Amino acid sequence: MNRTPGRRRTDSSSFIPWASLGTVQGEGMAVKGGSRVLFRARSPRAARALAAELVALRGAAEGAREAEIKRWLEARCDVEAARAHWKRVRLPAFFAAAFGTVESLVLFGAVPALAFLPGADVLGWERVVALLGLSHLYAITGAAWALARSGASAGDVTSALGTLLFFPPYAARAGIHALRDALSSFEPLAVAAVLLPRADFLRLARRELVRTNESRDATRQLGLALFWDARRNALKRLLVAAGTSEREVLAPPHSQEVAAWCPLCVTEYRAGFAKCSDCGVALALHQSV
Repeated sequence: MNRTPGRRRTDSSSFIPWASLGTVQGEGMAVKGGSRVLFRARSPRAARALAAELVALRGAAEGAREAEIKRWLEARCDVEAARAHWKRVRLPAFFAAAFGTVESLVLFGAVPALAFLPGADVLGWERVVALLGLSHLYAITGAAWALARSGASAGDVTSALGTLLFFPPYAARAGIHALRDALSSFEPLAVAAVLLPRADFLRLARRELVRTNESRDATRQLGLALFWDARRNALKRLLVAAGTSEREVLAPPHSQEVAAWCPLCVTEYRAGFAKCSDCGVALALHQSV
């Protein structure tokens, strides 16, 4: 559903009958149904995975689709699986990030210095170019190692490394690109439960829960409540696995002097306001919590 910040737009959502989708497949970072672009993913690998799930959902019996949606959401919100995945790719991702940092320093530091600073070329271009080439090679090697440890196919690894190989500035962030692809099968909140400090994770979890509730209300007339309810339940199980709860994540401000507060950004308001001026979300009344 397309959304405008601070405003609900149910008119931007519409149903597409299964029969009119045609062949569903991932093309680059887009998931296409026939000639329509249904979704844009974070990576080609994620697009192909989502296309496969749509095909499985379309092929399931009508009565089994609810179970298929729940299975898919639970797999994406599995914190323990995300943690195990992170342990497998952590070392190669750090390896790629370290050499990507070296490549960035050489490319954006040493090379300009040799070109513009008087007398900086005493080290010689040969050594700088050699260091650039080695760091580039090791950064790509680390990215390939991380993707292979994540279970990516040879085709996925080749596709992901193509851009890194021919564009050194892109390879300078090889660790980030490799990690993004390696963890693309999980919800960002599941990854956040593994990687982020607790306070940052709780802020992100609040945003996910509030936006899920908001999306459910905005699409109620379109019949999408089943999906949003399933997503909310999957998120609640994710929070328990992360050592917290929905109650803790959505806790109101400690101050008892405010009349209302925004459930998304937790900004406090005095009496007379109904919506958050920044988020556009309906305020929660303090006395009703």
